[in-house]
Amino acid sequence: FRSFTLSRARRAASKRSTPMDAPVAGTRSPRKRITRSSYRPPLKTEPILLSALLDSCLELLAPVIKQAGVAVKRAYPENEHKVNADQNQLRQVFLNLVLNAIQSAKDQCCVEVSVKEFVQETRVAVKDHGPGIPPGSLKRVFEPFFTTKPGGTGLGLPIAQRIVAEHGGRLVIESAPGAGTTATVILPGG
Repeated sequence: FRSFTLSRARRAASKRSTPMDAPVAGTRSPRKRITRSSYRPPLKTEPILLSALLDSCLELLAPVIKQAGVAVKRAYPENEHKVNADQNQLRQVFLNLVLNAIQSAKDQCCVEVSVKEFVQETRVAVKDHGPGIPPGSLKRVFEPFFTTKPGGTGLGLPIAQRIVAEHGGRLVIESAPGAGTTATVILPGG
């Protein structure tokens, strides 16, 4: 009995003569089957402070932040308004975005986390000062299974984008080689 690992599966898939997306007669492609069948719990929205949720994410990631030698700068509004959202699902989004930023930040650099309120929306930005994302890759960051990270699954940003969309919002990734990356979650309400 040999243990099955994701890396072994990727190696095997890369050796196939047909692409992973090629459907077997009478079936959908594995990629579509996995992404369409993933369980999506219904949103359980309640009024939450995004800054408090971000702080809890940063607390969970404290050992990773310390090990990476990255400083975190926070910028939150003084009299922040609550936003109706599913705290658990947004936690997944913010954990993913902050972890991506930590992994991309250069040594002894910082990650910036901010909440900005506008009349009809609230924006949460996570910015790193890492190498940035090349334009060709930037176009593909929301494609399921696309990754440039060793050991990455390529599912973090597509799942985050879906969760934000289910909240009526948008996830925007801005980046330039050598200038870092900013991931901005834009949610209705402010």
